Amino acid sequence: MAELIPQHHLYAQTPAEALEEANHILNDFGGSIKEWNSRIAKTEGYYNQFRECVSGRGDTGRECQQYIDLLYESAGIEAHEAVMEAKMTMEEILSDFESSRAFQMLGDAKKGFSDAAAIIGNAKNVIDFVDQFQKYNPEGARGDPTRGLLLIGEAIGGAAGKLPYPMNKIFEGYAESVKIIAGKLVDLQGKIENARQGNLGGGWSSYANAQAYFERNFEKSGGYATEFFDVTSQFSLLGSNVQVFQNFVSLSMDYFVYDRSFGRERGWIVIREFQTVYRYFDAMPAQYRGAISEGYRAELMVSQARSNPGVFIDQAKQHFRLFSESVRNYIHQRILEEMGLWESMRLLLSDGESSFVGLWLFSSEKHNEIRRISDVLTQYVYAEGTVMRETATGREPASNIPVELDVEDGGFGQSVSDANGAYFVFARGRLDSRFTIRAGQGEDLFEDSGRFYQQGFNNWVLVLKKVERTPVRLTLVPDAVTLAIGESTSFTATAVFEDQTVMDITANPVTFWSSGNNTFTASEAGEFVITVSYMGITADALVTVEEEETEQEIEPPVCDEVTEVWDDELQRCRCNTEEGYEFSEELDRCINIKEAIEEVSEENGYLCDEIAITARLSRLQEIAATGNRISANFQNTLNKFYKEVNDQNSNPCENTIIAVVYAEALQTLADYRFMIDEARQISTELILEGAICAAYDLNIDLSSILQLVSQTGQPVHVMERGIGEMENQFNIFSCNTHDVTDRGDTIAERTDPEIIQAGGTGAFEICGDGIDNDGNGLIDEGCETEGNFNVIIVLYDSGRLPDDVFGLAVSGQGNLGSTPEGGSRTYPLRLPPGSYIATVTVIRAPDNIGTYTIRILENGVEIASMSGAPPQGAVIQVPFVVGQYGFQAVYNSNFSDLRYFDRIIEQDETLENW
Repeated sequence: MAELIPQHHLYAQTPAEALEEANHILNDFGGSIKEWNSRIAKTEGYYNQFRECVSGRGDTGRECQQYIDLLYESAGIEAHEAVMEAKMTMEEILSDFESSRAFQMLGDAKKGFSDAAAIIGNAKNVIDFVDQFQKYNPEGARGDPTRGLLLIGEAIGGAAGKLPYPMNKIFEGYAESVKIIAGKLVDLQGKIENARQGNLGGGWSSYANAQAYFERNFEKSGGYATEFFDVTSQFSLLGSNVQVFQNFVSLSMDYFVYDRSFGRERGWIVIREFQTVYRYFDAMPAQYRGAISEGYRAELMVSQARSNPGVFIDQAKQHFRLFSESVRNYIHQRILEEMGLWESMRLLLSDGESSFVGLWLFSSEKHNEIRRISDVLTQYVYAEGTVMRETATGREPASNIPVELDVEDGGFGQSVSDANGAYFVFARGRLDSRFTIRAGQGEDLFEDSGRFYQQGFNNWVLVLKKVERTPVRLTLVPDAVTLAIGESTSFTATAVFEDQTVMDITANPVTFWSSGNNTFTASEAGEFVITVSYMGITADALVTVEEEETEQEIEPPVCDEVTEVWDDELQRCRCNTEEGYEFSEELDRCINIKEAIEEVSEENGYLCDEIAITARLSRLQEIAATGNRISANFQNTLNKFYKEVNDQNSNPCENTIIAVVYAEALQTLADYRFMIDEARQISTELILEGAICAAYDLNIDLSSILQLVSQTGQPVHVMERGIGEMENQFNIFSCNTHDVTDRGDTIAERTDPEIIQAGGTGAFEICGDGIDNDGNGLIDEGCETEGNFNVIIVLYDSGRLPDDVFGLAVSGQGNLGSTPEGGSRTYPLRLPPGSYIATVTVIRAPDNIGTYTIRILENGVEIASMSGAPPQGAVIQVPFVVGQYGFQAVYNSNFSDLRYFDRIIEQDETLENW
């Protein structure tokens, strides 16, 4: 290794010569590192070849084994043992070498040399910085630049003794070289120290602030006592107000960053990854670097370096690899093109990996774009192709056809075919996800299901086929209308099918209108019947045309007989000022101030009573809160209405629950209107008193009163809109709203809380509402004899302690609700033939023993039953089949047993042996 130490650089006579000597030493040592790193790489290569040869892995291993086999086969039998011994010896050598961790130490030593090379490179920067003594800054190099080199030399020297030949010799030479250079720098340090004594003023000001900040915040606090060198020139993009110093002594090689941007003083000690983060920032395109103000760059990069950047950099590189592979993936290209992301991905890749990582780390816009593209590449699936329709001449492209993609445990996507029948539909999903694709509507349909064995399907032809569906009834809206001569009206025809789905058939080619089309224009007085026909079913609407009046007197609007009079000049009502009435903008009506004051005084004893005013204001707030509560509860009422309309197979016109819900909605609206009248009266009084009693400094906030009054009107709009939706449903199913209202009022009276007393005396059970109306601990008992049901499920607590609660769900029907505590519930259902599973859940069991019994009957015949005592939270599945027993079985049914069971429940008898 002596050739690595240039002998003619050992002695320097002047400081300038010493600096030049150090510079040469460092340059020579840098070249030596490259040379010996090459030798280490060769040694590694030999070792890897030897390991592959012995293990038989890789191309080298296969060649070695073939050679050994050839030697074994070609040699005489007397040489076989020698060949096998040689092979075993090689394996033992490899085993010993692996167990000594020599190869691992080689990697560790290489890392140490990388650190040494970095330290030497930075030390060289220091020497370059002080190339001339007159420019040397005493604060630019804080401390001893040789300590780190000595530490590296000792570490390498220690490792060299543990490595096998020839690595140990290589590392010993390295260690000696480092120690000799360190010694030269120690000698150089003394010369520099002597030279700097006369040059303290050279550049002190440019480092004084950084020095003071470091001592104040890090060095004197005991946090750091290390030496840092100025490396600001390596971080020029941070701006002129930032200085960066690096610790060359410690192997951690951390940084001290000092920032005076915006006139404020800040500083950070940050780990070595700071340089890595900066490198990625530097690699970004200039326009994205420029988007980050210089004043914030240092803080941003310090934050990135402290936040485990290795993890984020690895993620960014994974995205880069994913995108790079996607460039050659046609499926990825198609979905990105359709979502407008293909060119964005190509631009992100165009400047290479380092630029990509920089954008990932520092540009929120590009980071989000990368995330979006990655999400599409890994979390979306698609199908594309053509929608075709069968015609007399063959298949033709079908335009403007809706296409839907429904992915199980994923998302839902839809699109429409273009003029050429082409479609592209995508949705959230992954490989192997199940999906259903549909095209068309009405009678022209396509539907198929499968799995995404690849991320997208191309050139998929969807052929629409005719699907025959049989309607059960038609509806016309409106079903009755009154017109004057010359007026027109249009009708909407809807078909209701067996599966309770509906379809607008107004413009269907096979729909026939008695009037020629769905529009009627009144030309003469009388009554006319409009008939619509579709697939053999008809519906009628009545049109009444009134007689034309020859002379029609225009009567003025009716004015309030007390507060208003008609003004012929203005042609409108005005306040009756002759009687003392004036218009109030706050109340939006005419009032008599004097009478109002007298009325308020009579009702409240005397004016400006703060207690009375507070009480009326509280009442107004109570009415507003009641309105909000009614509005929220009304939505639940509307949901219950739609649940019955959509989920039950019984006729909505005869449905008891629907009738009760509708009647309650009408009554709630009527009751609330009275409350609104009261609110308006209270607000009038408060506004008047607010004006009259201003001198008393009473706290009457006019704007809050008006706001409360305006709130009371919102629930009315909610209820009116909801009742209108209910009545539209009645029109679709051709229900007579008067009959529904009468039925609902009758039932509502029977279930009034004043009638329902303890034990249910005087009350009636309403079948299917899920409520214990008669208060006997049984829900919907007796449903077996009412309604259009074919399946009855009875679930009850069959233990000695009536304290358990169970829930029931049936496949295809959803959650059907829970039983009363310790009681029974009857679930009436209308189920088509097929296999089902009833799921019982033990919702509550205080003793952790949920004693249950479930009985399932079809038309009175028991088709399944089960009992048990599982713990709380348990789920039990009971399979059953519907369709084995028709309605004729009712004559030989168990309904009598079921009614006997109800009596047992009421008498609180044990059910264990029933």
